[in-house]
Amino acid sequence: MDLTGWILTGNFLRTQKRWLAWASCLKNGELLSRTKPGPPTGLLCCSRLQSTSPSTFNGMETTGSIQWNPSPKSLDWVNAMCFDYRGSWDTSATGAHAALYDPNSNISTSYGLTSWVRAGVPRNMVVMGLPLYGRTWQLKDPKVNGIGAPATAVGPGDDGVLIFSEVEKFNRENGATVVYDAKTVSTYSHAGTSWIGYDDSQSTTVKLEFAQAHGLRGYFFWALSYDREWEISKQASRTWVTG
Repeated sequence: MDLTGWILTGNFLRTQKRWLAWASCLKNGELLSRTKPGPPTGLLCCSRLQSTSPSTFNGMETTGSIQWNPSPKSLDWVNAMCFDYRGSWDTSATGAHAALYDPNSNISTSYGLTSWVRAGVPRNMVVMGLPLYGRTWQLKDPKVNGIGAPATAVGPGDDGVLIFSEVEKFNRENGATVVYDAKTVSTYSHAGTSWIGYDDSQSTTVKLEFAQAHGLRGYFFWALSYDREWEISKQASRTWVTG
């Protein structure tokens, strides 16, 4: 059961304690046993969390030291949404929307996952989320085209989003310049004033090596159907098995 409908409201500590207690009842089958005959039947339960930091939720800053301690009694794993750090809500500059590292801020996968582990989430319960889509911008000046370059609006795609297969098609049809950025572990391409930030096989491989080195449980994609002929998903599987 995917327990992803939880939205933080009010006091975080009080809310998260109640939620974990409820999740524990679900996982152990205590709630189901009240609705059907027979012995309690447990569930495979997971939840999701934003990967940026446990001190920020839905744009709200929390205060003090947050401790979030899910256990195998309440959840089997948690899916960390390691994407959408940048996007159509800020069209002033291009960005790596799923950056593993960010030399200029704490909005990155590495900082976020490390923060959640310090807050009490066991490493072996964390599953890293990887995007199979890119976010796009229109460059103010096509000659200034790196990450953080001035932009004026969203670029190609619905609300500035292209799935990976569409990114590959755009790059091919427009003769786009493709750049791998080692500082953020991300890929971007540009053609004319169009700019796309996304993950390809190279950046995905480095991210999975990071996940393995830090003892994370695994990874997931949003979403597999966005891939192009299983290019990234197959590479990810090979990396995880041989890593």
